[in-house]
Amino acid sequence: MHLSVIIPVYNAAPYLEAAVASALTQPETREVILVEDGSSDNSRAICEQLAARHQIVHLLRHPDSANLGASVSRNAGMSRATQDYIAFLDADDTFLPGRFHETAQIFSAYPDTDGVYETVGTRYHDASMRARHQAREKEHIGLSVTPEPDQLFRALALGRYGFIHLDGLVLRRAALTPDLQFDPELIQCQDSDFILRASRRLQLRGGNPSRIVAMRGIHSSNRIFDHQQAMHYRRRFLQKCIDHHFYGSQDMIANLYIVSRRVGAGRAYRPFRHPRILGLPVKLLFVACYLLGHPAILVRLLSRSSGSV
Repeated sequence: MHLSVIIPVYNAAPYLEAAVASALTQPETREVILVEDGSSDNSRAICEQLAARHQIVHLLRHPDSANLGASVSRNAGMSRATQDYIAFLDADDTFLPGRFHETAQIFSAYPDTDGVYETVGTRYHDASMRARHQAREKEHIGLSVTPEPDQLFRALALGRYGFIHLDGLVLRRAALTPDLQFDPELIQCQDSDFILRASRRLQLRGGNPSRIVAMRGIHSSNRIFDHQQAMHYRRRFLQKCIDHHFYGSQDMIANLYIVSRRVGAGRAYRPFRHPRILGLPVKLLFVACYLLGHPAILVRLLSRSSGSV
């Protein structure tokens, strides 16, 4: 299996060399594509040094060295990739040794597979961030179950089994079409949006949930700690899914859960989120009000048969 590793780079100078080194040590890596996104630190200089030092490291820049965001950067990297498989890595994260060994085995065992997702762990660049992060998210990111590809959309929609991190995803390049790209309008949650759409269109298979293939870096600059912004983009991501008719999913249970999560991310529901005052009854009331206020969505839901349980 030969891979292109795409790394969007924005103000990641302290972490960038370690990220690239972790990609270069993988025997499957045939090219590393750095997409410099108008950094204000010395990331660009480090990118230039890495590209000069390693023949398979390539540097892309946006016109006029603009800062266009991670979505545009990843899209640029995908369009530049030349290898049969594409992997993603954030510039402050690292792959673990043997990252693609079992990934290649899954592709080989299931020739119809378009992508493989595996679990990502957590490394704290700043030890003081540990408690703050653990109060928000789990240490390991991945799905605790391995559903069949046709059930993955439901597993992601329910949200109870975890989610897929881009560092843990490998895609067959031939499966990517021009309309399956990252959404530039989503500053956050663009990865969740991309993966949810991919789960509807591609055959994605999970690896061993207990096997960690990469480590994401947690530090004070992570956007996940801007709670207000994070909730804003979560609402936009979930609303986009609803507005696009749940990306064609006929699974009414999955669709209802997406509506429920959209309601739970709303401003009106915020006072009931922590602590969960009245819990489920309040959530159901909000969902009912949302659907009554959006009759077209209600009609679509009622017209769909439930997927398999």
